[in-house]
Amino acid sequence: MSNTWTPKWKSSRSGFTLIETIISLGLISVGISLMLITVSLMRSDVKTQSHSLQFYRFVDVLESHHFNFKVDSCNTSSINLTSQMEQQHYYLVLAKQTLKLRTSQGGYMPLLMDVEKTDFKLQRQWLVIRVLMEGKWYEVHARLASG
Repeated sequence: MSNTWTPKWKSSRSGFTLIETIISLGLISVGISLMLITVSLMRSDVKTQSHSLQFYRFVDVLESHHFNFKVDSCNTSSINLTSQMEQQHYYLVLAKQTLKLRTSQGGYMPLLMDVEKTDFKLQRQWLVIRVLMEGKWYEVHARLASG
C-alpha cells in the first residue's frame, strides 16, 4: 500500500483563494495609483519648468543688445518701448493670454503663452516685470534705459 501523506493545511486543489485574489488586486491597484501620482507630479513639474524657461527667454529678448530697448511709458498692463538700434517703436501688450511684442507697423512676436495677468512698473533704471502664469507669479527686474 502506497499511501502518500499530505499535511492537513495543504489541500489537494490548485488555484488561488478569494482572499489571495483580493489581496493581489489591492496591491496592483496601490502600485498603479502610486505610478499615476508620480506621473502627475512630473507633468506639473515639467510645466512649471517650461513656464520658467519661457519667462526668462522673454526677459532675454527685452534685455537684448540687438534691440537695446528704452522705456517710453509704462502702466500695469502694457509698455511702450523704443529700439535704440532700429529706431522703431514697440508695444508690449497682453492679448488672448499671450504677451506680444507689437511693432508700430502692426506685426507682432508672441513672447509668453498662458499669461493670466501682468504687472509692469518703472522704478528708476529698472523695469519691474511681474507675470502670472497658471497661478504662479514670475518676477524680474530688467535693466532698460528709461526715457
